[in-house]
Amino acid sequence: MRIQSKLMAGVTTASLVIIASIASIPARADTIGITYNFSGAGVEAPPVVIGTTLFLDGTVTGGSVVTSDPGLNALWNPVAFHDTCEADLLTGQLTGVFTFTFANGDVLSGSIFEDVSQVLPTQSGPYSGTLTFTGGTGEFAGATGSGSVAGVVGAESTAFGSGSVTTVAITPEPASIALFGTGLLGFGAFVRNKLARHQS
Repeated sequence: MRIQSKLMAGVTTASLVIIASIASIPARADTIGITYNFSGAGVEAPPVVIGTTLFLDGTVTGGSVVTSDPGLNALWNPVAFHDTCEADLLTGQLTGVFTFTFANGDVLSGSIFEDVSQVLPTQSGPYSGTLTFTGGTGEFAGATGSGSVAGVVGAESTAFGSGSVTTVAITPEPASIALFGTGLLGFGAFVRNKLARHQS
């Protein structure tokens, strides 16, 4: 009986220690340097002008987002870029939101700011700006970071840039931890019953 009690106490203590250890694991942040490149005509919804504001909505597919990790490059590419923006026709400043949709289904989203003052007069020319990463789905849930963007608008438009994304690794949720602990406690009960049958 004493061996059985010690075994049960040991299993219970081990279960609680493991549960506490998992619950205390901090979220791990990884900063990934990226470069991106998109080219082609893309698909642009008809632009709308209201007052002095130009509203734009477009998508470019077949782009690339490259890191120093060949595994990530294979997982992510090709990439689609979509943005919904407003350009002030008086100042040439463009603001809006964007998404990178990766080949594995993950999405990185954020806000965009560009100086398109050289593009607006003739609907062609160079532009530059910044992307601010604010989150997404999958690996990019809770992601932060920023990057530059530049390019040329024309019959064959281009966009390119570089930056860094900080992703936060997912820690086990409380329900998963509880389920794991319940399993360990159940195992302890199984061992106790087995010992009890063995002793009778």
